[in-house]
Amino acid sequence: MKRIRIYGCTNKPNLKNQIRSASECFIQCLIPLKKKYDITITLYKNLLAEEEAYGECWCENKNSFCLRIEKEMEMETIIKTLAHEFVHLKQFAKGELKFLNKHNMWNGRVFCHSSNYNNTPWEKEATEFENLLFESWKQTL
Repeated sequence: MKRIRIYGCTNKPNLKNQIRSASECFIQCLIPLKKKYDITITLYKNLLAEEEAYGECWCENKNSFCLRIEKEMEMETIIKTLAHEFVHLKQFAKGELKFLNKHNMWNGRVFCHSSNYNNTPWEKEATEFENLLFESWKQTL
């Protein structure tokens, strides 16, 4: 089963189509061999105010992922944020990143929850690849 569900933009069909198109591109770039996935993407108003984040990604199980993206941004910023979160999805899908109760694991290395988030290797990788993924997607249009 391969499923991408998108919520929070029913009154913006063009945005929903762009998110679907970008998501399919990011999957092809990051996890092309994955045969099963269930991805839920929700555009969420006030995510930045409530969570101090433009986007979030978490893994429910090895094939099921949830992404939340701040809704109140320009389309380009939404897609770049989506690209960033898809890098995290790849990290979870390949077992590179695990968020655990007492600590986080990156490729077998333990990181405290109190680690400077922007300096963690998984954030550095996501930041490094978000623009590359965005540009790859733009080439498909």
